[in-house]
Amino acid sequence: MGWSGNHDREKYVADYLKGFTTSDGEKVTFRKHHKSGAEDWFILDWEKQDGTKGSIITMMLWDGGMVKHMDETAHPYYYGCPVAWFDEVPLPEWSDGAYDWRMVVRGTPVNRCENCRKLDCSGHDDQLIVVCAWGDWHKDVPKGMVGVAACYGGRKQGQYASEQKYYLVPQSEYDQRDLKGHIGFIVDPARHSEWVTTENRATKEVPLIA
Repeated sequence: MGWSGNHDREKYVADYLKGFTTSDGEKVTFRKHHKSGAEDWFILDWEKQDGTKGSIITMMLWDGGMVKHMDETAHPYYYGCPVAWFDEVPLPEWSDGAYDWRMVVRGTPVNRCENCRKLDCSGHDDQLIVVCAWGDWHKDVPKGMVGVAACYGGRKQGQYASEQKYYLVPQSEYDQRDLKGHIGFIVDPARHSEWVTTENRATKEVPLIA
């Protein structure tokens, strides 16, 4: 959410703490409030019309009379929230942002793999991860195959980038890649043949095909 208003902070927060009901009938109340510099933190409790209940940590960020609303799932990059609140409010487990944010508030480094987003991952430096792909519309990709470019660790750019290598993989196999785990497709040089083409692939590079 962007910045809004020109508000009196104290009055705005006091009115907010009274709670409200959303347009779809969800009741919102506030269990706790903590002020930290330009940040106002809240434990927000909600209850839907069907009786489903939940809680989340939210904040207001102030700049003069302008205010911006955020919650922990967006990893707001502000860290004045009381750590003790984490024992009261369950972590939204579906949100990497909330997990990472809480780790930073606790003063614990976040160690997530850039490829699979898992914590304490042993890494993918020895795996050829696809960074770009061409379908069989490419004149040098046989029907039913996918031409791919892959880098060790999936590092296409930056300080630790590795050279791109090119392979052909069956379309049916490529379609089974792990999109949910964010790794994508891992090339096996022992099974997948090298892709040789007369085209200048660097100038015809496209995003990963769906």
